[in-house]
Amino acid sequence: MSEALLEIRNLQLGFGDRTVLNGLDLDLAAGGSLAVTGPSGAGKTLLARCLMGLNPPGVRWSGDIFWQGRTLRQAKDWRGVRGKGMTMILQEPRTALNPVLSVGRQLGETLSLHQGLKGRERHEAVRALLDEVRLDDLEQVGTAYPHQLSGGMRQRVLLACALACRPRLLVADEITSALDAETRGAVLALIEEIRRRRDMALLLITHDLALARRQGYPLLELREGVLAAVSGEAESFCASEVPDFDETSPVLQVEHLVVVHGKPGTRSREAVSGVDLSLRPGMVTGLAGESGCGKSSLALAMAGHLVPTAGRVTLEGRDFLALQGAPLRRARRRIQVLFQDPGGSLDPRQTVEDALAEAAGPAGAGLCERLLEEVGLERKLSARLPHMMSGGQRQRVALARCLAASPAVLIADEPTTQLDPVSRDRILKLLLEICGRRKLAVLLISHDLPLLRRTCRETLVMLDGLILERFAGGDEPWHPYTKSLLDISIAATAALGSRPLAQPGLCPYLGRCGLATANCAKGLPPLAELRAGHWVRCSELP
Repeated sequence: MSEALLEIRNLQLGFGDRTVLNGLDLDLAAGGSLAVTGPSGAGKTLLARCLMGLNPPGVRWSGDIFWQGRTLRQAKDWRGVRGKGMTMILQEPRTALNPVLSVGRQLGETLSLHQGLKGRERHEAVRALLDEVRLDDLEQVGTAYPHQLSGGMRQRVLLACALACRPRLLVADEITSALDAETRGAVLALIEEIRRRRDMALLLITHDLALARRQGYPLLELREGVLAAVSGEAESFCASEVPDFDETSPVLQVEHLVVVHGKPGTRSREAVSGVDLSLRPGMVTGLAGESGCGKSSLALAMAGHLVPTAGRVTLEGRDFLALQGAPLRRARRRIQVLFQDPGGSLDPRQTVEDALAEAAGPAGAGLCERLLEEVGLERKLSARLPHMMSGGQRQRVALARCLAASPAVLIADEPTTQLDPVSRDRILKLLLEICGRRKLAVLLISHDLPLLRRTCRETLVMLDGLILERFAGGDEPWHPYTKSLLDISIAATAALGSRPLAQPGLCPYLGRCGLATANCAKGLPPLAELRAGHWVRCSELP
């Protein structure tokens, strides 16, 4: 019989008079695996933090946690367990990684602390870890900073940091919720491969029941504070109607936008390559593409948070990139960004009321209650801090904070990827209602193409900084890459390391395209109109 690695008995957790976990029992054997699922706010992350001895302030808990038969109760009990015993990778690696240290330095620090490695031995260990998590071009990744990597690459760097501790148990808290389907499948396949090779136990926490089923792990659902074995199927679909919109002049227009990451003379990379885009009042436009394709770089450049290398951005008839000083500050308030990680965009020390008042400015007195009502939150939440709310509630607060600035444009960058299906659909329905009511121009960015087709009037598909296809919401995709985004099966996804590198000056999908011919090697085709309102970039366009 396998050794009992982790045992939980009658665990109770709560805030004040609210009980989140009620009498929870759990067992995990050495080298075993277990998936815990449940809706947003069920207490999944709170459970993970409690296991690590990292309860947030104000949490009350009782019960017993045993690690290899030894009781964990006081802070000193966890000191010898965290790291080499159990370690945790988080939902959003951007906030878990140090933004001012290169990937190599962060891995090196972990190896020095937990394995005592120095000098060349440490350098070789860093390379071995990056290779183990299948990151290509080890030298470039090792010298890169977290913001220079895609979401999938950051998640694998965080996994490498965890593996540097040589843990016996890996707690993975919603690690793939912010990734596209292909990257998600590759990361999970990689973790399972490493788990088996290292004989490491795994506790996978996710709100995605279908994903948890596909992994084949024993599955428990956390609901109303109690864990129970899962049976039957559960699916959720967004049934929101796309709002009507006025066919008026664009409120924001992007022309030939180029964004290059890296300094001149170094190994720079073109993240956005000559993109054209128009956003109209009351209209939701979708932007799809796999992790690292340039979606977020485009969004940040449009919002003025990233200086483009070339191109033009026109906001309400003015050259946005030419503005300076007070006019620029006023214009930036007209473009708000709703990020995928509300925990990272909200100040952890600010109450909801303070956060909304700050965003509203001098005219924001008494606005808090109206904004909370608009995003479907109760007034009593105004006194809470971000960690006291569920992921869905935090995202609604982040949306209310955007609305407090009275924007003309809302860029929603993967706003629902970290939410369970029910919360995701509610947020999308709310977003569409607000778009129609306020006549907002919305850019909805997602790796979930089926969701965009249901939600948006128009969808653009991006790969390696290029727009490959642009079509109306109800139209059928034509480009082979766009079709692949609809057909990806997580169970059959190959590892990321198997992707062929794109060749400059050619279609970025060439190395993966099953329809490629000799024509495709002659150069990069322009966007051409397939039919009214449907544009495709492909050499084989009829």
